[in-house]
Amino acid sequence: MIIPMAKPKKILRMHAIRLLLFTSFLLFIPVLIPSLPPNTKGLGSPQPAIAVKAVRTERNDNFIITPFEIAPTSRRFRLDTKKSAGIEIDVPFSPQWQVLVDRRPTMFTQSKSGFIQLSVPKGQTEIELLWQLSTVQKCIKIVICLASISLLTTTLILWLQNQNHRRVAALITASTVISLLLAELATRIFIGDPFATACVRPDKILHHALIPNKTCSYSFLENSSPTGKITIKINKLGLRDNEIQVPKPKGTYRILMLGDSSTAGLNVELEETSTKQLEALLHTHYEERNIEVINAGVSSYSPLLEYLYLREQGFKLEPDLVILNFDPTDVADLANHYHQAKIEADGTIIGVNEIYGNKSILKKIHHLLVNRSILYGHYLQFTLIRAANWFNKGGTSQTYYGQFEGDLLVALREKVQPSEDILWLWPKKSLKLMSALTREHHIPLILTIYPFPPQVNGKEWQAREAQGFKLGKVYPTRNLETIESIAKQMEIPVVNMLDAFRTTSLSPLFFATDYHFTPNGHRLFAEELFRYLSTHEAEIGLATSK
Repeated sequence: MIIPMAKPKKILRMHAIRLLLFTSFLLFIPVLIPSLPPNTKGLGSPQPAIAVKAVRTERNDNFIITPFEIAPTSRRFRLDTKKSAGIEIDVPFSPQWQVLVDRRPTMFTQSKSGFIQLSVPKGQTEIELLWQLSTVQKCIKIVICLASISLLTTTLILWLQNQNHRRVAALITASTVISLLLAELATRIFIGDPFATACVRPDKILHHALIPNKTCSYSFLENSSPTGKITIKINKLGLRDNEIQVPKPKGTYRILMLGDSSTAGLNVELEETSTKQLEALLHTHYEERNIEVINAGVSSYSPLLEYLYLREQGFKLEPDLVILNFDPTDVADLANHYHQAKIEADGTIIGVNEIYGNKSILKKIHHLLVNRSILYGHYLQFTLIRAANWFNKGGTSQTYYGQFEGDLLVALREKVQPSEDILWLWPKKSLKLMSALTREHHIPLILTIYPFPPQVNGKEWQAREAQGFKLGKVYPTRNLETIESIAKQMEIPVVNMLDAFRTTSLSPLFFATDYHFTPNGHRLFAEELFRYLSTHEAEIGLATSK
């Protein structure tokens, strides 16, 4: 029996493919591994030295240190000092480090012992060290990356020269693309857009914003619509509201309502939202006045984005009163938005956008798909996140509730890691910014705070157990007490709706599968806010015509 021998050209091509694959892999390794700063063996922590391998808080007579992130190319921790002071961080000095204090670029010097030294103000601050690549290192990475891509392309061309390989590759590619397109189409037709993301676009300053003159549908089976879909219409100013006249008509009293999805009310009709119900109550009570309540709520907004919106666009509406609805999820959203913000050394916030962070190519692709694909944005990404979490936790499905910067509902948890005190740095700064901005324009500011379903009773939000809250249990309201205390220290009037939500006969106030307000919840919110406004009409300029 004669065994056919492979042709010499075929053997050479096979060896060439293997060699090119191995070479391109070796070349690509430096791209994946970050260029490390000098002496990265030590984890690095503020002096006096502390152990930071586990997330915990260290205290001494002068300051409290809470480490967050310890990596070869970054350090991040909270520092709470009794007075302004100079600190030394046991990280070897190099001009390639960038130091941020509360996200602001800060000057630093080399200490006598050769470490990083800087000054910090009194109170709680967040300090972050980021290792910046030099120009030469950046050029080397670009060259290596291009060489690697070139080699991989050459390898693929050689591999596809075989006819069988071309057929297999074409079949796999075609079937994958067709399957994904059919799944995307089926998702859009039969499931729809559960978060109305078709009405949302990325924004360089506001992170994201509603698309002017856009109409889309919000798929939510618990709403009052027979089809299970709410039609969302965005006006020409990019707000979920009726068309608004600019400049403001003479004699009109205009209230601007800022908030997130609880304010936007995407899972109820526009007339059922708290803004429109409040507007109706004010029309009935003040028949002689033309009063408008503008819905400027946008899903996943936080007080930082609301501050930027007011600064960039809100004042063009000529509001007579600004109402800021502080949502319990704002605590987690603020931490995320501040770390995506570009802030000048003088504290001026340029904007909040993904492009301001140090994002990898994979993360940029992820954000592109989130904004363009309903299938990926609302379903596949969560499957991938769960798989990644399962892998990172060593093959367990345990969820770590109460972990700061990792739990959207961290402000409601009974236990917070690493400590509850760290939750309030960004809310304090945001309220301070908002208060200063409205005072500068001589416009009254009112803050509303309200409970989430687990804080009202043990029945609201039947699906709560999926997020770690027990049915039948009423949870503490420390978050409401804390934010109310912060606001009062800044002399911001507060409308706390906790008692109203706990004692009302209206039910349900929240959807069974969703923690947002039902029409009843929006009605109660509007009634409580109306009660406050009507009893403080002289203070907010509502009692007299303009």
